[in-house]
Amino acid sequence: MIVTDLDGVIEDQAEVSGQGVPVFLHAHGDNQKAIEKYATLFGGPVIGTCQCEPLEHIFNFGGFTDGDRAACISAALGAKTVHLVGFDFENPSEKRGKKREVKKRKLVWAKEILDKLTDEGVKIVMASE
Repeated sequence: MIVTDLDGVIEDQAEVSGQGVPVFLHAHGDNQKAIEKYATLFGGPVIGTCQCEPLEHIFNFGGFTDGDRAACISAALGAKTVHLVGFDFENPSEKRGKKREVKKRKLVWAKEILDKLTDEGVKIVMASE
């Protein structure tokens, strides 16, 4: 699955989606224009997610960043073990227009969410790429 709020490489995500990989597309206040522009590029199943009270056909599985949201979605779908590849709490990857210090603060929340999943019995495996 792909879990995205459309701040990654959209072309790669759309290509994999076209092969049938489900996309969990996260909506928030800062990406409404990106959703309008890119959502139709995904050829596979698209499931809408949010962090607020969900609407019909939009789901709040939990999570704060794409990575921990993916873990929450996986757990909600019954996964007992979740492998997170390339998820680095100490050295987040740089993204154009994004401040690394802001991402580090977001990752503090992500870590708490993953710890909660672990407390609930989900095994989180952190793997490097």
